[in-house]
Amino acid sequence: AAGLQDGDVLTRLGDTEIHDMKDFWKAMKMHKVAGNRFDVQVERPGSSEASLRTTIAVGVKTKREPKDVPPLRGAGDITAILEDSSALGRLAEAGFVALDDDDSGLLSKEELFNGFRKWLGPKLSALVKDDEMKSLWKQSDEDSSGYLKFWEFSQLLRAVLSAALWRSQSMMDGDVEMEGDDSGGSPRNSPTPSDLPQRSSSSSSPSGPRPLPSLTPTPPASS
Repeated sequence: AAGLQDGDVLTRLGDTEIHDMKDFWKAMKMHKVAGNRFDVQVERPGSSEASLRTTIAVGVKTKREPKDVPPLRGAGDITAILEDSSALGRLAEAGFVALDDDDSGLLSKEELFNGFRKWLGPKLSALVKDDEMKSLWKQSDEDSSGYLKFWEFSQLLRAVLSAALWRSQSMMDGDVEMEGDDSGGSPRNSPTPSDLPQRSSSSSSPSGPRPLPSLTPTPPASS
């Protein structure tokens, strides 16, 4: 029968041989452009043929507009968002949609690093260091596919906001200083990612900065 069926094992997508999920995501990012057509090759259990080929087309979909996105203006907003998983989810959806330029459902490293700071805004962006972003990218890309799925981006965003909040509170306590003015300043004498406090079983001092949760991405529960 023509077309793909349940149980088909994908072995080639376009010119890319598929051996694992990393190959699959890479091929999907390459080909998932509205109107694009490409060949796929599958192995079908029970078929007398060694492999089957068919052509699929990428449809057009309307870019969704996230609703009820919480404001993200400063440390006060971050605190409220981190305490409300629903608000964090809506913010993550807005960020993912804004950064996913080709609407593929996958964020490349270029898409994230080219647009994330602009989306975050200069005030909060100044509270997050480049080496932290690189480290969090590696941690979030759990399957080393080179792309972030939505739930992986959500976990990265949570960690970035936690780091920004931690540094903001540390600055208020005089532990971290800033270089430059509010429009272009960046943290000086600030900790590296390994220095940032991690979640532990012991409670932190009420007067100290909020601990930075460890980044352990977990897939969303199925609805």
